[in-house]
Amino acid sequence: MLILLSVLSLALAAAIVVLTFMADDDPDVAPAPTPSATAPSESPSEEPTDEPTEEPSQEPSEEPTDEPSAEPPPTAINRGDITVDVFNNSSVSGLAARTAEEVDAAGWPVGTVENWVGSIPSTTVYYPPGLKRAAKLLAKDVDVDRLMPAVSPMRTDGLTLILTGS
Repeated sequence: MLILLSVLSLALAAAIVVLTFMADDDPDVAPAPTPSATAPSESPSEEPTDEPTEEPSQEPSEEPTDEPSAEPPPTAINRGDITVDVFNNSSVSGLAARTAEEVDAAGWPVGTVENWVGSIPSTTVYYPPGLKRAAKLLAKDVDVDRLMPAVSPMRTDGLTLILTGS
C-alpha cells in the first residue's frame, strides 16, 4: 500500500508541474512581473541640482556617416563624350548649320547636320535613356526649353536637337 501511495503522490506532483508549465503558455494568464533592467536605483549617484539636464536629441545628426546613401551622387557630364545631331525643321535657311556651330562652341561634338522631315511643335532636345541630365545641360547651353525622350530614327547613343525657328 505504501508503494501505491508513493506512486500516486509522484504522479500528482508530475501533474502539478505539467499544469504549471502549461499555464505559462496560456494567453489569458498574465505573465508574472519581472524586474526591469532600467529600474531606478535606490540611491542616486549624483546630488540633485537646479540646472536643467541635457535630453537626448531627436533631431538627425549633422555628422557624416559611413552608411551609403540611397542613390550614388551623379557623375559629371562630359560634353565631349556625347554627340549631338542638329536638324532644321523650319523654313529658315542655314539654321541647323548656325546652331551646330553654337553646339560645337559649347563643347559638344556635332554629328549629323540636316533638315528634319516631319512636324515638331517647338525646338526640342531629344534624349535616349540615360542621357536626360546631358539633354538638360545641352538645352541650357543653347537656350532650349523643351526636352523629350528620343524616338526612332533618332540616335540612341547621343542627343538630337530639332530646331523649329521659334
